[in-house]
Amino acid sequence: MNILLLNPIYFDPIRYPPINLTYLASSLRSAGECVSIVDTNIDHACIDKIKQFNPDIVGLPMMSFSEPMVIDFIRKIKRITPAKILIGGPHACIMQEEVLKIYREIDFEIFGEGEKTVQELCNALKRKTGLESVKGLIYREGGEVRKNQPREFNHNLDELPFPAWDLLEVKKYNFLPIADSRGCPYRCNFCCVKDIQGRLWRPRSWESIIAEIQWDMKKFGFKKFYIDGDNLLVDRNRILKLCDEIRKRNLQIKWTATQGVRADLVTDEILSAMLSAGCRAIGFGIESGDEKVLRSMQKGESLEKIAYAARLAKKKGFYVTGCFMVGNINDTTDSVKRSIEFMKSLKLNAIYVNSVVPYPKTELWKWAEEQGINLNKDAMYFPPTLQEDKIEPAFETKEFSKKERIEAYRLFRKAAFWSTVRSNIFRRSLLRIIIERLKYYSIRLTCRLKNKNIRELILEKCDLWRNIPLD
Repeated sequence: MNILLLNPIYFDPIRYPPINLTYLASSLRSAGECVSIVDTNIDHACIDKIKQFNPDIVGLPMMSFSEPMVIDFIRKIKRITPAKILIGGPHACIMQEEVLKIYREIDFEIFGEGEKTVQELCNALKRKTGLESVKGLIYREGGEVRKNQPREFNHNLDELPFPAWDLLEVKKYNFLPIADSRGCPYRCNFCCVKDIQGRLWRPRSWESIIAEIQWDMKKFGFKKFYIDGDNLLVDRNRILKLCDEIRKRNLQIKWTATQGVRADLVTDEILSAMLSAGCRAIGFGIESGDEKVLRSMQKGESLEKIAYAARLAKKKGFYVTGCFMVGNINDTTDSVKRSIEFMKSLKLNAIYVNSVVPYPKTELWKWAEEQGINLNKDAMYFPPTLQEDKIEPAFETKEFSKKERIEAYRLFRKAAFWSTVRSNIFRRSLLRIIIERLKYYSIRLTCRLKNKNIRELILEKCDLWRNIPLD
C-alpha cells in the first residue's frame, strides 16, 4: 500500500523534525509498505506531492491545539484524493471515539503507540479480513464508530527500527531528535503524557541510543542532536554510561537536553558528565516561582531544588532554559510577580512563558470541571508560538480574573525578554535572541496576509522557518 504521512504546519520559527512520523514510516517499511513523508513546515508544495504519490492512506498527527488546522488539511486532501484518512497523536489518544463522531472525514484513528497498529491496519485492509482484531484502532463500520481493545505498551523500545530520516529533506533541519524513553511516573496536573504513554517509565538502553547517534552521523552527516524525552535523568547510571561512551568513542557531537530534565534529579556529577560528552544546553520545566502554586501542579519539586539545579548548570557553562506558565491552580497577580522575581534570580539564557491551558482529560481539566469553571475551549486552538498575539485565557477564577491573567501574562513575557537580554549580553546567544524575535514577528505578520499564494511564497523563499544554529 501507499501510505503518506503528513506533518501539518505549526507556525513555529524552529523546525522540529517529525520524529513520530519517521518512527511510523520505519515500521511500515519494515512490513513492506511504500511510505512517503511530507513536512509542510518545510515543504509548501504538499498538495502536488499528494497527487503525485497517489496514496491509499494519508496519516496525520493531531495535537489539541492543532485540531482545527489538521481538520482543514484533511478537508483539502479529501478534495484531491479518495485516500483513507488516518489520525493519531495526543489529542486522538485522549479524545478517542469523540474525534470520529465529530469529524466524518476521518476514517481511522490510532490511540496508543502506533508502530504495530499501523502495520496490522495495512495488513487487514490488504487482506480484507476485517478490522476488529487490530488493537489500538478506532474505525467506522456500518455507520457506527467502533473502538477495539487497547494495545499493550512496548516495553522494549530498542527493537524499534531507527527513524526514517531519509524520507525527509534532513539538510533543512539543523539538528535531529533522539527518542530517549516513553512513559512518565510523575503526576503534573497539566500534562497528559502519563495518560497517553503510561505511568511506567520505559527507557531505551544507552547502547541503542549510541548506535542511533553513530548511524545518523554516518548516513546523514549530522553531529547535532537534541534528546526527545521527558525523563532523561531518571536512571542515574544510564545517563552516566551514555555520556561515558560518547567520550570514549570520541563522537565529537553537540546535543541539548532542553525538554526532559527534572531539577530534583540534577547532581554535580551528572552535569559534569553531560558537559564533557558534548551537551551544550539544558532546560527545566520550572512552571512557577511560587511554592503554593508549584505544589498545586503536583510536580513533586521545590523552588530550592530548582534554583540549585539551574544555578549549578549556569556555573558549569550550560545554556540554560526555563519554562513558566501563568494561571494554574492558586495563581494570582501576586504569585505571578513572585514567579517573575524568581525567574530573574536564575539568570536564565532563554525563558518560555505560556498561559496555562487545561488540555482534555488532564488533572487540571478535571479540576476545572469539578469547580464548575467555564472553560474557554477555543483558547487551545492556536499554536503556542503565536500565543502572545492571541492571548485568551482558557479560564478565570474569582481570585484571578481574565483581565488580570492577560496583564500578568504580558508582564511576565516582557520581564522574561529583558532578563534573557541581560543574561546573554556577553554571549553569542544574544544575536540568537534578536534573530528569533525577528523571525517570530515575521511569521506572525506573514501569516496575516490574506493572499495565500503570496503568504506561502514569502515563507518559502525567505526561508523564515530556518533553524537557529545549535552552537
